[in-house]
Amino acid sequence: MSQQLHINNQLNQLRNHTLELVAQGEPLSTVLHSIVSGVEQKFPKMICCILLLTPQRTHFCHGIAPSLPAFYNEAIDGLAITDNLGSCGTAAFRAQRVVVADIATHPYWAGFTQLAAQANLGACWSEPIISANGDVLGTFAIYHQIKTVPSELEFRLIEQSAYLASISIERDQANKLIWQ
Repeated sequence: MSQQLHINNQLNQLRNHTLELVAQGEPLSTVLHSIVSGVEQKFPKMICCILLLTPQRTHFCHGIAPSLPAFYNEAIDGLAITDNLGSCGTAAFRAQRVVVADIATHPYWAGFTQLAAQANLGACWSEPIISANGDVLGTFAIYHQIKTVPSELEFRLIEQSAYLASISIERDQANKLIWQ
């Protein structure tokens, strides 16, 4: 089986499993954790993180990042959404993908290079999680321990993961409105 076909199969499996969880009405935290752990299991060199935004959409909260060190998760919880502030802060602010191939030298990471080094992080690609009406709901990030840029298939993976997270978050929000 070719590498591309294998990755396509992996992507399909991740998508199908996530949609099954959403259809079964699993809690949002379960679905988001499944997205993160599913990507990490299928692609073991990746460390993934989903960050949600506060209702005011000004700060990050509720990170799902079981493979990142606790000190790192604590440092980014509550971080303000601003331009040129890390991969995720910039992606959320601009509502567009941000690829940082070398955290140690990239200006977006200037205030966080020591934190990233302590967590052994070399690269971070972040995709905004965007609702159907265009609101940024959070970010899906893929970290690597080495400097690297994504391949075309990895771009598809990060896009799909952010899209699945968006479906899950919007479904959760809709269910909360129904039951109020």
